[in-house]
Amino acid sequence: MKKTFFVMFVFFSTLILAEEVDSLLTSKSRYYELEGIRVVAEKPQQSIGSIEVKKFNSQNAMTEINLAESVADMNGVDLTIGGKGESNLRIRGFDKKEIKIMIDGRPLSSGYFGNLDLQLLPLSDIDQIQLIKGPVSALYGFNTMGGVLNLITKKPGNKSWIKLTTQFRRNNTNSISLSSSRELEKFSYWLFASRNNTDGFMLPEELKPVNSEAELVENGKVRDNSDREQYDFQMKLNWKIFDFHKFGITAGYTFMDEKGNPASIYQSTDENYSRIFDWKRYQLTGISSFQLRYNLKSASSIYFDSYEDTYKRFADNTYSEITLNSLIENWTFGFSQNFEWQPFDILKILSGYRGEKQVYNRKDDQTYLDWTSNNQHLHHTFVQNELSVWKNITITAGSGISFFTQKHREKAISNFEPVLGLYFDDHKTSFSAAFSRNSKYPTM
Repeated sequence: MKKTFFVMFVFFSTLILAEEVDSLLTSKSRYYELEGIRVVAEKPQQSIGSIEVKKFNSQNAMTEINLAESVADMNGVDLTIGGKGESNLRIRGFDKKEIKIMIDGRPLSSGYFGNLDLQLLPLSDIDQIQLIKGPVSALYGFNTMGGVLNLITKKPGNKSWIKLTTQFRRNNTNSISLSSSRELEKFSYWLFASRNNTDGFMLPEELKPVNSEAELVENGKVRDNSDREQYDFQMKLNWKIFDFHKFGITAGYTFMDEKGNPASIYQSTDENYSRIFDWKRYQLTGISSFQLRYNLKSASSIYFDSYEDTYKRFADNTYSEITLNSLIENWTFGFSQNFEWQPFDILKILSGYRGEKQVYNRKDDQTYLDWTSNNQHLHHTFVQNELSVWKNITITAGSGISFFTQKHREKAISNFEPVLGLYFDDHKTSFSAAFSRNSKYPTM
């Protein structure tokens, strides 16, 4: 049964801050930047919770190949690799299903059951990673109960027309990327292509089973059926209009023709021999930024993010006789509109809306002979104010309201999400205290 939901802005505020205080963690960039219409916090006051920024020096070659390797050494992050080679991310006890993962402020489709493998997200000329732990600002919308991981890519520049990067490791693990970037007076572009390959990851030489009575079938060698070859293509095109307004398009396509899916390392009478085929992730985003008045800015984005693959189970390790053929599709269509208004030198008001439709489709040759579809709608509005009550003291306060509805749920779910933060910084000593109420809605 079809229903229509009306989304209302709810404003919750007290007197609060907006003095420009330098942060040791972030640069003095404008709050909204065209490249990705990033939801990027300039200062801890805007992120509300604890924010850690890992920056990458463009002059030095990166040693990491994927996002999982990049976040593994960040404070508060617990990253492990599961028995099937997938990454398992935790931030202060919250697992990856409860953490919002974004690229330039654009949420990523997570696949079925919210499982997003960070090892399958290549690093496309990355500039920095923002990790927000604890209370999360209303800026980031819904599904932020466990925190936010925001991957920020580099802006187009003129340092080099062509950049070639290569990495080599054992087991034929290697990465090669090629990028081109240029910034002209009214136009800029960034193009990126990469290939990542591995014959598999290594198991420890003396791997010990959790159960002392269990028998290991693999130990101290390359993990069986853990190979993959992945290609990634990314693009940014930006235009300036009258030096005040900006438009841009970003697009990306990542794919693997075939990927290993390791079975259990324990001896079992019910072995699961499987592989992934036609793995794809692609996105298209349109962005705009307007200077409406000297003290009022607007930033908008409309985006489409999709993920799909085919899972095939086989009778034995020859991978010739198929016993299950399963297809899944997951896509997100979203829109966001944000405003930044500074009516007084000491006061800054941030407000906005984000809406998404998420669709999950599944089909196989056993239980789901026909396409089975589920979908959900999510909406979020917020206002967040900052006031400088004293030279070194800042208060941030605001709230958001989120709405959630799912195809097979009769009633909508809504949550009121207030935020409050107090900050002191005299460049010698700093102190902060924050509170927020964040939500996590069901996945499918």
